[in-house]
Amino acid sequence: MKIKLSYIILILILILSFYFRAYHVDYPVTGYHNWKETHYLTEARNFAEDGFFEHGFFIPEWDYPNLKDDPSGAHTDSFPTMSIVIGSFFMIFGPSLLIARLVSVLFSLGSIIFIYLIIKLLFKREDFALICALILAINPLNIFFGRQVQLLGPALLLCLMGLYFYIKWQKNSSWKNTILFTFPMMLGILTKYSFILLAVPIIFTYPYKKLKDKSYLLKHIFILFMGILAYIWFKYSSKVSQTISSQFEVVEFNVLFQSSFWKIMLAFIKDNITILGLIFFILGLVLFFFLVKIKRKSFRFKFIFSYFIGSLIWFIFMSQKLQGHNYHQYPLLPLYVFFISFFILTISKFLAKILKKKKLKWIFVFIFIILLMNPSISAKNRMFDTQFPGLDLAGEYIKENKIEGDRVMHSSHQAYGLLWHGDLKGTGGIPKSIEDIKFVEENLNGSWIFIYNWDFSIFSEERFNYIKQNYRLVQFGFNINADQLIPVYFLFRKGGSFNDMQFNAILDEKVNSGNLLEREYEYTFGKRKLQYINLE
Repeated sequence: MKIKLSYIILILILILSFYFRAYHVDYPVTGYHNWKETHYLTEARNFAEDGFFEHGFFIPEWDYPNLKDDPSGAHTDSFPTMSIVIGSFFMIFGPSLLIARLVSVLFSLGSIIFIYLIIKLLFKREDFALICALILAINPLNIFFGRQVQLLGPALLLCLMGLYFYIKWQKNSSWKNTILFTFPMMLGILTKYSFILLAVPIIFTYPYKKLKDKSYLLKHIFILFMGILAYIWFKYSSKVSQTISSQFEVVEFNVLFQSSFWKIMLAFIKDNITILGLIFFILGLVLFFFLVKIKRKSFRFKFIFSYFIGSLIWFIFMSQKLQGHNYHQYPLLPLYVFFISFFILTISKFLAKILKKKKLKWIFVFIFIILLMNPSISAKNRMFDTQFPGLDLAGEYIKENKIEGDRVMHSSHQAYGLLWHGDLKGTGGIPKSIEDIKFVEENLNGSWIFIYNWDFSIFSEERFNYIKQNYRLVQFGFNINADQLIPVYFLFRKGGSFNDMQFNAILDEKVNSGNLLEREYEYTFGKRKLQYINLE
């Protein structure tokens, strides 16, 4: 009965998880980190259109190559697991945000199942395993990026799957467990190289004494072979593609001594696990290592201890990259979940023991979860509410009016969602010089220029004089606040010219003639409208 109840609770946790992650599942690519989502969405679309071997063996092709890179977008990258899976679905059903994001959601739900299985196998406790599953389910970082199309979802699931079967392999080194721990772990790390952190517990708890055991010889060779395959892919992808995307940053330890770095980390922590979650994490860590009696020589202690120590070293070597984006902390998620859950369970048991009523444990667990839920929901809402309206509008306009082979120069940063909606390739930003703009026009068929509000300084630069003389304005997006017009973006098309001195008169004419259009964007707190006009 207890096992059946555990499964019922786990199913309810998965339903809750799906509910959180299904939010805006088919929403336009206009949100937080839309540039990264565009990266993998366009890779998947290009796989669906061109096949998986157009540029070699699973060499991905994105839609925003740099100015002088391979114009096809083929580039060196980690193994494109997500793009391959979604691209396969695109081949069957056609390009679809709904399908792509549902795949992401399923990867995220799979991770929740495997964190449950790992903790249950390590500690033989259903209650601990269920709390870990629930903490991962309500974690804001996992909620947001558990819906977004990125490599994080498959990398986490595959590595957790590898860890689960590795723990089983420790007790039963069958070929089934050998393959099921080695292949997923290898593929997970290849999917996102930073997830090598999750291999640290394997490295430190591996039964090296059995290397001399002849009955294990073929299995050790197979494990080594998987590592060699990973290395072969890494070298192969670097040589096949002319474009080398940065996978590893130069380690600069000095960033750890800069106050700006820790301010960024604090901001990321608020979004990733919340401040209350951080407090629970620290207290759980102290309880596990210093206050609770756990056998120091036990496998489970070595497993968790090596993961923790490895994370400290990993954090130092990743420090330069970590300050860039909050999602780089994703390989730390299982560690966060473990110590937060350990704190909640240990303190809840302690309080129930004081009151001499064991069943009160679940009341205290529920209270702690509710306390953590509130800031977690606020954190995930902040990420969902970070939006850049108009990328879909401009993209749709381009898609309807473009000529085959057209390319767009755009404002980079968070403007890449334009490429998905426009179904065309772009450049990594608007070229900084007139010469480079001409290069795009002459060699890459540059025909459109999209300028978003963070790039409006371009209007006072010399290159905009060239744009005005050679491009015409075709769409303009703006907000109206207290009868004041606030520009959001400008979309220009090659041919004709733009007279900024006459722009206000043209705008008034369009508005007065009933050509003012608008689109609503949904936020967790309500809806906001973006006004726009099409000049052609």
